[in-house]
Amino acid sequence: MPPAMPVRLGVISLGCPKNLVDTERALGQIIGGSVVLVEDITAADWIVINTCGFIEDAKRESIETVLEIARLKEENPSLKIAVTGCLSQRYGAELASELPEADFFTGILTRKNVQLLEREMTGRARPLPHPEDDDRRRLRITAKHIAYLRIAEGCDNRCSYCAIPYIRGPMRSRPIENVIADAEELLSDGAVEINVIAQDTCRYGIDLYGRERLSEVLTELARLNPAGWVRLLYAHPAHFTDDILAAIEKGHPIVPYVDLPLQHINDRILSRMGRKVTRTGAEALVKSIRRRIPHVFIRTTFIVGFPTETNEEFREMVDFVAEARFERLGAFAYSREEGTPAFGFEGQIDEDEKEHRLDILMETQRQIALEQNASLEGSTISGIIDGPSGRDTLELAGRTYGDAPEVDGTVLTTGDAQPGEIVNFKITGVEEYDLVAEIKR
Repeated sequence: MPPAMPVRLGVISLGCPKNLVDTERALGQIIGGSVVLVEDITAADWIVINTCGFIEDAKRESIETVLEIARLKEENPSLKIAVTGCLSQRYGAELASELPEADFFTGILTRKNVQLLEREMTGRARPLPHPEDDDRRRLRITAKHIAYLRIAEGCDNRCSYCAIPYIRGPMRSRPIENVIADAEELLSDGAVEINVIAQDTCRYGIDLYGRERLSEVLTELARLNPAGWVRLLYAHPAHFTDDILAAIEKGHPIVPYVDLPLQHINDRILSRMGRKVTRTGAEALVKSIRRRIPHVFIRTTFIVGFPTETNEEFREMVDFVAEARFERLGAFAYSREEGTPAFGFEGQIDEDEKEHRLDILMETQRQIALEQNASLEGSTISGIIDGPSGRDTLELAGRTYGDAPEVDGTVLTTGDAQPGEIVNFKITGVEEYDLVAEIKR
């Protein structure tokens, strides 16, 4: 009897880098032998959609993606669709009843759930080579030079608006030896830029070791990757210690970039959000970071339209943003999430009003971003090449050290540099949020 044809698997990973790591780890577990990965999803026998269920927009994107992929069944009736990740973890049977177009549902891609998926696709599941808290044997689907290093899973912060603890559970730090082994594997696989992620990176180690050990992780990563970059993401302002600041202050290969989600600046709203920080504390932290880290880029996020937010409290946030002049900023309209304390808060704000406030805040930041980009013209700044830009001219795309993958700006340039090459960009022009540059050798 001839051997069975392998299952051709296509994958779509939605949401945050934490979800991406789940996807990559699942692929590392199941690809090989009976399952092969295909880039062209129209050629797939199975398509896995790893969903996000964090806020309403993410849920809508996940459902729309499932429905869009389901249309491929018109040309390929044998196609099977698996829905995994945060959305199916959160809504389970309800989602299955609403999406009969899908053939298999499971939650977050833990090792056990990946085994269930593999058994559904192939009729069997192979034994697991590593324990649950080990992210090795990943099959990365990002550009080779970009890697995400997950140091913890889950969250204990219990912000009143956030569903993550109910989806992903309490914080669980990975043993530091596993984190370092994972980093070594990523570097051996061609990673140049290591992006450190968790729901709250600053709390890393507190559950395992009784103390925070993020600064030790950063120091060791710097030793392992002296010619590359190390970037810290998802740093909660209430837990940002002097040890962490000192580690970043040491400089290269740790880039002077701090992802510091403030979410609001008014003390009453911060308290209702459960953020465990005050305006005074946030301002002091921002000033300390700027004082101690030369040429730092601070990225932050804000939520507008939180229940009972008054016009005056919203204006306080806008005025603060105008004064602080963050190099990078994202903002979101408050999303009312079932199961969270804030879902039941009185004073829910009209959707149109939330969108109006969001437009005001983002226009404020747009002007700041344009001015900051214009101020970079003529200067030289360290950057990295990501690959082709898709343009006939300025055919290469890259980023400055002040731009994290996927979420920040782009540098458009030309030359013979290769993806993952760290270069110096001389900024020659500005295109809205993007920069134009020459590569300086």
